[in-house]
Amino acid sequence: MWPSLSNSSSGKEGLKGKEVLKGYNLILLDDDNFHVHAYVYADKWQSISKIMVEGGLYEVSNFYTKDALGSFKPVSSKILINFSPSTKVEKIEEDDFMIPMHKFEFVDLSDLFGIVSAYVDDDKPDYSTDIIGVLEDFENEKKIPTMYGENNIAKFRITDGRHSHKVSIWGQLAITTDSNYKEITKEQPIIVIVTSTKLRKFRNSVQISTMPFSKIYLNLENDVVSAMRQRLDEEGYVASEKALGSPSLAITESSSALAPVIETLTLKQLSERTSTEFQEAEMPPQSFIFDIAYGLRRAMKLNLFNFDVIRDTRVGNNYLVIDINYFPGYAKMSGYEKVLTDFFCDVFNKKQFGHFDGQLGMNCEKEVRILVGNNGLVEDEDVLPLSPLKMEEEFKYE
Repeated sequence: MWPSLSNSSSGKEGLKGKEVLKGYNLILLDDDNFHVHAYVYADKWQSISKIMVEGGLYEVSNFYTKDALGSFKPVSSKILINFSPSTKVEKIEEDDFMIPMHKFEFVDLSDLFGIVSAYVDDDKPDYSTDIIGVLEDFENEKKIPTMYGENNIAKFRITDGRHSHKVSIWGQLAITTDSNYKEITKEQPIIVIVTSTKLRKFRNSVQISTMPFSKIYLNLENDVVSAMRQRLDEEGYVASEKALGSPSLAITESSSALAPVIETLTLKQLSERTSTEFQEAEMPPQSFIFDIAYGLRRAMKLNLFNFDVIRDTRVGNNYLVIDINYFPGYAKMSGYEKVLTDFFCDVFNKKQFGHFDGQLGMNCEKEVRILVGNNGLVEDEDVLPLSPLKMEEEFKYE
């Protein structure tokens, strides 16, 4: 539950400039594990606020629904429940429905960069984001100046053992989280759940911030927390010394040595990129690619092929061959007919005259009729079916 507040513009004494309650927001969860955002206007909230508490079981009737609109919606439900003046709320004392206390819609930390990169408007995405991970490198709560005045902030790093991102906690939630963090002495590492976060992309990294309706849970007794702790144990996760040490320690250079966020693309997304988007890519020397091609040709005894390489700069400056196409898709290449014609003429020359140096020993534009069947060359008594070519030791790749 969280309030919706607005600054009063009333000229009445004692009200102008102060925050006024507009209404209350609720997340309702039923026994089908379906949750929905509900809104209660201020007048109605005054009449039910004494009986409604988080975790309570209630029967709600005589309300109305509408489409869930706006940005940063806290749940993925497409409807919003509105409490009307005639809405009835009755507390149920016995819980026979086995309704869970919490429901989250987690996004893997590895997917955050792709999500924020897909935002049409960084300031107004459709939904907020729930995340879970290990809390590391906690910075104490403090006050900092902002464009809206001083505000409380605390920071930490969240990781799943593979990816990590920085999180900023704002307002009263920063104070509460700071206090709760300092009280934890058992169950390390600390598994943190942050709900309804706001994502931003900055310098090829994801920055995560809380919003007024965000919640933070530390070592929550929940199946998903137990499952994450078990996975971390199985994968041999070891918390940094700072994560296990005093909460008062600040972030140092050693804590920033975690793996950077790397943008990932599907092959379809890659194929849709324009060539101008890769102008800054560092290409290997052409002579180096020729050397690789010559080595592959000798090793595999192939004449017609292409290959792909990727650059790995983690150790030195390495290039890795990741794909070899035995008969490449020349149909997508401009002027491929001439390339294939020249190639087959070279093969013909090697068969007929014993040389294959890339320079045609005959003019393929002359009236030479060679019909090609499934098994090789036919319709010419002087031409033999093609067989796998031998690689000449003295062959030079040009």
